[in-house]
Amino acid sequence: MPAGHPLPSGRGTGGRSTTTTARQLDRARRLPRAEATLPVAPDRRRDRILPLLAILAVAAVLRLAWLGSIPAGLSHDEAVKGYDAWSVLHTGRDQYGERLPLVFRGIGDQREALLPYLIVASEAVFGPTDFAVRLPGALAGIALVGAVFLLGRETLGARAGLVAAVLLAVAPWAVQVSRLAFRAGLLPLTTTLGLWLFLRAVRRGRGFFLAGLVLGLGLHTYLAARVFLPLLLAGLIVIERRRLLAASTGCLRQRVPIVTLLAGFAVMAAPLALWGLLHPAEFLGHAAASAGEGPPARQLLDAAGR
Repeated sequence: MPAGHPLPSGRGTGGRSTTTTARQLDRARRLPRAEATLPVAPDRRRDRILPLLAILAVAAVLRLAWLGSIPAGLSHDEAVKGYDAWSVLHTGRDQYGERLPLVFRGIGDQREALLPYLIVASEAVFGPTDFAVRLPGALAGIALVGAVFLLGRETLGARAGLVAAVLLAVAPWAVQVSRLAFRAGLLPLTTTLGLWLFLRAVRRGRGFFLAGLVLGLGLHTYLAARVFLPLLLAGLIVIERRRLLAASTGCLRQRVPIVTLLAGFAVMAAPLALWGLLHPAEFLGHAAASAGEGPPARQLLDAAGR
């Protein structure tokens, strides 16, 4: 090279292209090595889902196997529900001739409508069989295992939820109740789901209406819910009053979470309350057998006094 001639600085076209290509090759050589050193995060969701599915499978086997024959034969309560459901399915009326009743009549008692209408759907598929009558209760028992996991995870963590779910899945009393068409078996499911939705709504600041709706659905499962659920709802509001106020947001429907929660509950309670006003003696349950005759107010006072 002649003296005094400047050395190539790499700023020309050829120098820039050579430098860029060298950098790309060097990056390509180092990229796999860098990716290989990155830690792989464990799939925690899969770690929870697989055990939960196994628990639900065990619960399903214990509740569905030989459901139509064990226990042997339907009890009189189960048979009445099955007959009412079959009658509603084909005529739209119960055994007393009432069209699509909100509360099914009994001898000196009444039966909440949720389970009979679920049996209507089951008998529409499987016919008037023992299996069809008991299937809704068995499915509710399986769903309760999943609901207990959700509630346990929300309060104490996923591991506690799995432990609670497996204990419930194999608990003898839970299996026995799930294999019978008893409407009381639906109340734990609606209550557990309602509690989970309520705590989830408090944490997220939304979803209170759905929580109240599910809790209110329990009113249509069993007679004791008419006293138990209002007391539970009042207790939840008192215990979580500070978090409920803190959960208020700018949305008009969520500014007062307590009102939204009560509104959802009222949607389910209103039909039953109206029925109770029209049939006060029957609304009080077993007192209907000794209630007097006359206008609703007279029946209510007479039944309450007895």
